[in-house]
Amino acid sequence: MIMDTDDCDERTKEMYISGELFKGHPLEEYIVPIYNIGTLENVLYKAGLTPQRLSSSDKGEYYKKIFPINTQPMSYKTIDQVRAFAQSIKGIKETNLLEFVEYCIQQLPGETLWVERSEYDKK
Repeated sequence: MIMDTDDCDERTKEMYISGELFKGHPLEEYIVPIYNIGTLENVLYKAGLTPQRLSSSDKGEYYKKIFPINTQPMSYKTIDQVRAFAQSIKGIKETNLLEFVEYCIQQLPGETLWVERSEYDKK
């Protein structure tokens, strides 16, 4: 579950980030709260992925550039784009989105986020 924390009051934000919001839910042990303190746009700006804070009308165009869209079977180019995105958000304290990215990469057989394949291995 991913949430921008600007859409809720302070108490809900704290309960979400700590996981307390999910206490007693049947899937509690599987829920990892992924958050952006403030908004995703602020996190992307801080990571240097957008030249300025985005207006609502500009978000779609920038998101296409930032987030890889893969319409074919998973390619190494897409995985490398995800690695570049992960490197950009590494160390940004206002988000734990990197946990989500790491989890997604771990679902790909033989892939590790921080270990790039050599050109030979990609063939």
